[in-house]
Amino acid sequence: MQPDWAPVPGPVEINQPIGSTSSGQTAEPGS
Repeated sequence: MQPDWAPVPGPVEINQPIGSTSSGQTAEPGS
């Protein structure tokens, strides 16, 4: 059961911040 504010397309994107890829890489500014 997922919260109403988290309509995620995939299970991996739940732990990822906005702007990160589905590969599990975190989008860090300046990287």
